[in-house]
Amino acid sequence: MFEGSSARLAAMRITDDDVEKLNSNLLLFKEQVRVGNFDESAQTDVAFHHLIVEIAAVPLLTDIHKSFQQMLLDTLTMPARIHSRGWEPVVEHERILEALKRRDPDEATYYMQSHITRSSERLGYVLPSDVL
Repeated sequence: MFEGSSARLAAMRITDDDVEKLNSNLLLFKEQVRVGNFDESAQTDVAFHHLIVEIAAVPLLTDIHKSFQQMLLDTLTMPARIHSRGWEPVVEHERILEALKRRDPDEATYYMQSHITRSSERLGYVLPSDVL
């Protein structure tokens, strides 16, 4: 809910400069995943989400997200057993960014919520049957 709401607001407020920052983040994320640097890619992943929260421009959401960054980092560090699925979050970030570029709040919300659900499933926090 938190991430989806942030994506919705960001889609309504995003600037061309914001798009460029997210795009740069995504390029770095792709390269880190491509070479298998999953520790650094987790940090870049968290930074992508934090940029979106900042673009949403709700100070309370920004403060909450900052306070949970270490926990997010700990949960996003991809276990070795699922490195074969390492490209999935890259594709999901691409979809979120495309929705933000189109300034489409519904699409941004959908792709963000889908990404969070799929990430939870990938990391073993929920089972696919729990969300289908």
